[in-house]
Amino acid sequence: MISYFSKTERDEAFYETYLLPRLPRRILDAHAHFNLPEHLVNVGPERIASDWALQAGFQMSMEEAQVYVKALFPQQEYHFTGFGFPIAEADLQANNAYVAQLVKAKKLDFGLMMSHPQWDAKELRDQLRAGGFVGLKPYPDLISKSKGAEKSIFSFLPKSHIAAAYEMDKCILLHLPRAGRLADKDNVRELKEILREFPGIKLILAHLGRCFNPRYFEEAMVLLGEDIHKMWFDTAAVLNPKVHQLAFSSLAKERIFFGLDLPIFLWHGKRMWTEDTYSNLCREALPWKQNIEDEKAQSEYVFFVYEQLNNLLDTMEALYFSSDEKAGFFEGNARTFFERCTKGGKK
Repeated sequence: MISYFSKTERDEAFYETYLLPRLPRRILDAHAHFNLPEHLVNVGPERIASDWALQAGFQMSMEEAQVYVKALFPQQEYHFTGFGFPIAEADLQANNAYVAQLVKAKKLDFGLMMSHPQWDAKELRDQLRAGGFVGLKPYPDLISKSKGAEKSIFSFLPKSHIAAAYEMDKCILLHLPRAGRLADKDNVRELKEILREFPGIKLILAHLGRCFNPRYFEEAMVLLGEDIHKMWFDTAAVLNPKVHQLAFSSLAKERIFFGLDLPIFLWHGKRMWTEDTYSNLCREALPWKQNIEDEKAQSEYVFFVYEQLNNLLDTMEALYFSSDEKAGFFEGNARTFFERCTKGGKK
């Protein structure tokens, strides 16, 4: 368990007042990381110190996840789509085997397989099939440990891997590289190339294409044009209500999935934005903590994920979501999508 995780009376009151009356009974989280300590023995202190997300938390078994969501959402029936923690030092094969085991035991609704760019395409297909995975989870860290590295999508997601997933009718959950995020012209060019060469591919962009600030999404809509409507998106780690509003009002609602990116966001805090970037504020004594606000303000923080949910629910109400649209976002959209990927089969 993450040592700092704890629920306060303020959290309880916030959940009862702002979340419980508006949340559906059933939730399917489309973006969560599962692993065991033995998968991470090569992740050393220097590596953890280099990344604020790793410092927040990068280990979570299914048993731990159930403790977290029971505390966070005691009145919800909470389900997961999960995958490992795709960092260079992790034991990807063992972690994939653990996720496959959870899927087989029906403890995990859907599982994605982490892929390494050096793997042979035939080996990739065999592992996808044997593990019962619904798709691939490639990640830039496997070729560069620098966040937002100026690397090609194809450097960590080879076209042979895309072709394998495409032929098997599996999905790809893609974390974009480059500082420009979804609005980066090279990312746009490569995404268009994928969509052109693999028409109808089931491509999900994690974190709304890493558009944590609205300007990236606004610019991406112009650059991508109609192609933005050929992909799917999850909302993991996106808190900015202006980004939520842009996504929900611009994209087909059934192409957006709910996600929290656990176990990274289990602390108390909120997010502040500039035009280009953001700052995470927290109450816990995490190494990257910034005392932007005083102790009294910090004492009033609730769970970071509660802030995200409250912003999402406020946006849905402002856009007059129907009960079916809300249920779709929190469960139905992702479930329908991943069930189609479960069957697979050559196109």
